[in-house]
Amino acid sequence: MWARQLYMRIQQPMDIFVANKTILQYPEAKKIIRNYNQLSKVLLSYEILYHRGWLRQVNVVSTGIHSSILIRVNRDDLSIGGAVTTTGTSSIVTSTSQTNPEYLVNFDPNILELIRETQCLARLGLEIPKEAAILAQREEILKKHYQDLTQLVEKNKRLREKIKQPFEALLAPKIHRLNDIIKPGLTSLTWASLTIDDFIVTVRLIIRFDHISSFAFSFQ
Repeated sequence: MWARQLYMRIQQPMDIFVANKTILQYPEAKKIIRNYNQLSKVLLSYEILYHRGWLRQVNVVSTGIHSSILIRVNRDDLSIGGAVTTTGTSSIVTSTSQTNPEYLVNFDPNILELIRETQCLARLGLEIPKEAAILAQREEILKKHYQDLTQLVEKNKRLREKIKQPFEALLAPKIHRLNDIIKPGLTSLTWASLTIDDFIVTVRLIIRFDHISSFAFSFQ
């Protein structure tokens, strides 16, 4: 935090003054000490106010960890304005019909910002709530899951784009099976779940070995 850094900068010359008592006897020293005390008070007050506001923000942002890892959206929503308004970072899976739904990776980037702030404030020795500490501990896991899910939906996107509309009816059972496998990502799986890796592996296997891919590419 910049306030703490500024305080440390003005504290260093004051330490020199304290170590040399004779300097404090000069009239100018009293003015310097008075200015130092005033500025220190302002910086300390700012740090306290900032920290209290940050503690309140933690309660809001940390709830994002309990959001579903995926969101299903309507194609009409994507066509309005050319984008979907969402609080998180998203990777879109397009489809060729209503039987092929579209998904977003539902991750709030404010979580990573909160983690960076947590690490900074912890180095300053300030109070860190349990929720923020847990998020900081899970930083690498969250980043890995987001990256893996992004790659997964991109593979899903490429696969579904290769399926020509006349063949969708023929592939409907397999597509519905894939949709059912993905469904837990829309409902029961959150960023706090312990089975996200299993979910990713399962969807990858279905995409790779359920013959949808080989059938789709055979008609290119």
